[in-house]
Amino acid sequence: MTGEGRVPISIVCVYNDPAVLASCLERSVDLGRREAPQVELIAIDNRDQRFTSAGAALNRGVRDARHPVVAIVHQDVYLHSLAALEAAGALLEIGR
Repeated sequence: MTGEGRVPISIVCVYNDPAVLASCLERSVDLGRREAPQVELIAIDNRDQRFTSAGAALNRGVRDARHPVVAIVHQDVYLHSLAALEAAGALLEIGR
C-alpha cells in the first residue's frame, strides 16, 4: 500500500491519437506522479489495428498490468488526482 488507504493502480488506455493522449491522459499522469509514484500507465497503440477491437487491446493491457487494480481510461481523460484514484482502488481491494 502507498500511503494510508491507497493502493497502486495500473491505468490501461487504448489510443489512436498520440497528440490527444499526450495532452490529456499522459499529461495528467505525469503531473500526478509526485503524489502517486507507483501508478502505472499502459498505453496500447492501436493505430495500425493490430488488435481486432478495443476490447482485445484493453485485454492485452490488463494482462500486462503490474498492479491488481486496473482502471480503464480513454485517451482524452484528464485525471485530477491519482491519490484519489488509489484511494478508490483501496476500496475495491477491501472486497477481494
